[in-house]
Amino acid sequence: EKVGYTSAAEAAAEVMSLETELAATHLTATQRRDPELRYNPFSLEGLGQATPGFNWSVFFDRIGKSDPGEKLIVDTPGALELSCRLLGSPDERLRPYLVWKVVDSLAPHLPRAFVEDNFDLYSRTLSGT
Repeated sequence: EKVGYTSAAEAAAEVMSLETELAATHLTATQRRDPELRYNPFSLEGLGQATPGFNWSVFFDRIGKSDPGEKLIVDTPGALELSCRLLGSPDERLRPYLVWKVVDSLAPHLPRAFVEDNFDLYSRTLSGT
């Protein structure tokens, strides 16, 4: 509600829905121990085909790596594919999700009410102290 939403519960439900969908694309803890499941080589062209709508050449150029090499290793292709698809979609959950990510990362630098809410969430609710 402090960032312009009339219902914090509705915004939180949208964030949770999107985070649940993203989490489903990741490997389980057991699967992550299998190096073959985490070794997914792509060419730049193959990466572009797996994530249509995202221009990897521009991305690598902008980060100063205009030649990323012949082989790009992607840890979780499903997560990357979903993320790229979401970025190019009108999914209504994106706005509250991105607002949450920005506020969460900047909470220590925001007004005291944000700092206290952040502490309450992470130190009391999630950690149980």
